[in-house]
Amino acid sequence: MIDTLLQLFLIFMLGATLASSSIDIDLPRAKKDTATPTDVSRVVVVSIDADNRIFLDKRLIPRNRLQADLRLLLQNSKELTVLLRADKKLVYEQIIQVMVEIQNTGATKVLLAYYPDGRSPTEGL
Repeated sequence: MIDTLLQLFLIFMLGATLASSSIDIDLPRAKKDTATPTDVSRVVVVSIDADNRIFLDKRLIPRNRLQADLRLLLQNSKELTVLLRADKKLVYEQIIQVMVEIQNTGATKVLLAYYPDGRSPTEGL
């Protein structure tokens, strides 16, 4: 029962994060077959828009500040989960470079955002 409640809470939390984001990103779509992780305590969103600009929790930051800013957040919360949102028009290499930068900060939980089952972000909310 608690596992179900945690999963519902996580789905609501991630759904609200994606739905309320003001950064215009066209996420890729994919079908999800696995269970949603339930051990998310705090989510920080890193977004990359179609122009390859980096946002940390809706705040535009210079690329060279990403690691330093994430390290500061990691010092305050060891259970930090980073949700990486990247526009589907970006080249794979651009996304991986940012992902590696995130991992170099010591973040151990990095999730990639997408629209489940091919639905748009407003469907089902």
